[in-house]
Amino acid sequence: MVSPQTALPAPRLLTNWKQVPAGVSGAVSGMGLLGALGGALAIPLVMLPLWKMNLAEVFAVAWAGFLASLIDSILGATLQVQYRDPQTGELTEHATLRGEHTAKVRGTAWLNNDGVNFATSVCGLLLGWALLAYGVYRFY
Repeated sequence: MVSPQTALPAPRLLTNWKQVPAGVSGAVSGMGLLGALGGALAIPLVMLPLWKMNLAEVFAVAWAGFLASLIDSILGATLQVQYRDPQTGELTEHATLRGEHTAKVRGTAWLNNDGVNFATSVCGLLLGWALLAYGVYRFY
């Protein structure tokens, strides 16, 4: 019997579409993309009672959130720092593990996952503003 875990296609890097193990920064999967789309749509729907949005506003905010999730993956695959654990050979975001220095593989040393999350949030905010200001509200 095939377990659900093995039946799923392997995640791929958004930058070059190469298959990578689950959990690698910058990787996406079909289920993950569906989850990102669902989460991006859930945010404006949850806010709907507090902020009376029309359907165009809901979709603009959701689209901005989904695009921001893709930006997160691109930043994670390109600029986010990655190190290699000398004992296991696995990639990590930590410059030291178990008191040992890890080897930098790629990325910018000052851009860790927290920095990527912050940049992604700013991008989502700016995308939402642009979609609303120059898309939705132009027609009102």
